[in-house]
Amino acid sequence: MRPEDALQASVAAYLDVALPSASWWTATANGAFLGGDVKRRAIQSRRMKAAGVKNGTPDILIVWDGRLFAVELKTAKGKLTESQKDASDAIVGAGGGWTVARSIDDVSAFLRAHNVPVRA
Repeated sequence: MRPEDALQASVAAYLDVALPSASWWTATANGAFLGGDVKRRAIQSRRMKAAGVKNGTPDILIVWDGRLFAVELKTAKGKLTESQKDASDAIVGAGGGWTVARSIDDVSAFLRAHNVPVRA
């Protein structure tokens, strides 16, 4: 398992127990699980784009109390792409919360900073 995959799995387990019951969250695959050869992945990518999947969409989307919180997961050395920076600007500009998280503690601190009553 890649380090970013392990981080995402641990954050997913954390969110399942930590978020208030009146919330909703999901992970976004955004091509991370595309399979096949180069031609097949290109076809899948075009289909996703045509369906409305946006480049730079954060790894985790959380909705609580009518607000959107977006989390981009990165390993210690991971860097944001330009499309991720653009997505951040758009989400924050629309009134949502957005962060880069490199650990469960980062996710927890982000949610607490936005007054989300986490349970763990």
